[in-house]
Amino acid sequence: IGIGWNISGVPLPQEIVDLMFTISLNRVDNSLSKFLPWTMTLDNARRDVFRNLCFNMGITRLLNFTYTLASAERGMFEEAANHLKDSDWFNQVGNRGVELVEQLRTGQRR
Repeated sequence: IGIGWNISGVPLPQEIVDLMFTISLNRVDNSLSKFLPWTMTLDNARRDVFRNLCFNMGITRLLNFTYTLASAERGMFEEAANHLKDSDWFNQVGNRGVELVEQLRTGQRR
């Protein structure tokens, strides 16, 4: 259904899709709060970068971005963005990577 759930050929009402999305976001927020609690203190734009990454790849893979995470935790967002840009992930996701790197760097959404 295009938001992280694999249900082949099953039409779902929009209310169910919205509920599934809410459940997924709650799981992301719980994971970030548990494993990267400092992300809860970031401004909304930067916190949403980590929410997006966690939603996309899961907390286990996100935790492998050690340089990005360490830099962001110290408030060194230019450095964190550079590390994120140097990752395989960045080369795989196209324009979304460009947007998220800039959002992490500047604290501004496009």
